[in-house]
Amino acid sequence: MTPSRDQVHQAYQSGVIARADVFDADHELLDASDQLENARAEAGRASVAAIRALGGKWQSGA
Repeated sequence: MTPSRDQVHQAYQSGVIARADVFDADHELLDASDQLENARAEAGRASVAAIRALGGKWQSGA
């Protein structure tokens, strides 16, 4: 778990926030994680495109 997620769960267990708030926080964390992975994938594709544009040949690692 991330530190912020831990804090949300602790707040829920202490009765400070509702379960729905925990679900919202978990949903936001998942969305942010998805966006990060999409950005990393796009950066990889852009890197391959740049290598190809500069005349390099892309070889798979397999």
